[in-house]
Amino acid sequence: YKLVYQISSDELLITERIPSGSWLAKKIAIPYSTTTEIISGTIDSSLFKTFIDAKADERLALALAEVFAWQIDFAADIQKGDSFRVLYEKRFLNNAYIMPGKILAAEFTNSGKKFKGIYFKNSDNKDGYYDEEGNALQKIFLKSPLDYKYISSGFSYNRLNPVTKSVYGTHRAIDYAANYGTPVVTVGDGTVISSGWNGALGIAVKIRHNETYTSVYGHLSKTGVKTGAKVKQGQIIGNVGATGE
Repeated sequence: YKLVYQISSDELLITERIPSGSWLAKKIAIPYSTTTEIISGTIDSSLFKTFIDAKADERLALALAEVFAWQIDFAADIQKGDSFRVLYEKRFLNNAYIMPGKILAAEFTNSGKKFKGIYFKNSDNKDGYYDEEGNALQKIFLKSPLDYKYISSGFSYNRLNPVTKSVYGTHRAIDYAANYGTPVVTVGDGTVISSGWNGALGIAVKIRHNETYTSVYGHLSKTGVKTGAKVKQGQIIGNVGATGE
């Protein structure tokens, strides 16, 4: 008896009964055959529509957006006239096309700025995308946005209300204790989507890093950036204060 189950787009799980009566399970790579192909295009309305109009696999559009997710906000920054060029694998099984494989190299021009990504796997089997100078495209957030004395309140879904001392609630943020006026920096590259008074947060700055991550800096004494501004990791975006609740 044998059971074959596809556990991912790359692997099969094979379970079979051996003569002793026991069962043996193993994972094997799906035996795709691959070819490489280049696709390019100029965006008229959206990245996905460009792929659809070219009768290309839309899954490749998703993969391309993931390669440059830390450089380009594909939900907000894409403009008419942006262009791309992609070298990628096409996967076949029993001579039938199945899906796109890895993107091997890609170039994307957004608002006149050119971004490049090259796939690389090192001797430890760690892989990723890098620019021409060897810098990883996937960014890491700074551990903290300022030089603080201590954390006065951490992230928690079960926190004692600091006012009533009795009602438990959520605190989906980290409060840092620091001197008034201490510069606050953004933890990553992004676009300022709001800057100014924000209810209980007081004077605050909200930064969108990509389609997944957004960071908020509240209770500031003042801000140093305007809505719509592009910011770089480590850039000062305001100063510590005590505004809001």
